[in-house]
Amino acid sequence: MAKKSVPRHKDPTANADIAALSPNDSNDNEPKIARANMERKTVVAENYMSVYANDIQLQTTPWDVRLILGRIIDLPTANDPSATIRQLAEVHMSPQMAKKLTLLLIGQLQIYEKQMGQIPQPTD
Repeated sequence: MAKKSVPRHKDPTANADIAALSPNDSNDNEPKIARANMERKTVVAENYMSVYANDIQLQTTPWDVRLILGRIIDLPTANDPSATIRQLAEVHMSPQMAKKLTLLLIGQLQIYEKQMGQIPQPTD
């Protein structure tokens, strides 16, 4: 399967004050800080997949953040009070990337709610 290439573009959501480490760009084996709003070329991996999740688990360590994406396949009943979750994928990232993702999601959700109205939340 041939790799798909997306044309180069500027990332409109990038924030110049959030930096990414680029260890291969250093002469002295020290990580070099690269600007987050750099021009990007995207290549789609052969094993790329799209996943719909309606369940998420979050785990953190001092070094990384792990998101476990799942889909609820069976809801609790009177006989069985637990939901059945099919785990679909894990996403691992640095705390820096998790913070960037959080800021991007907050910004996008604020725009969505401004245009579409407040997103209702279920009661626990």
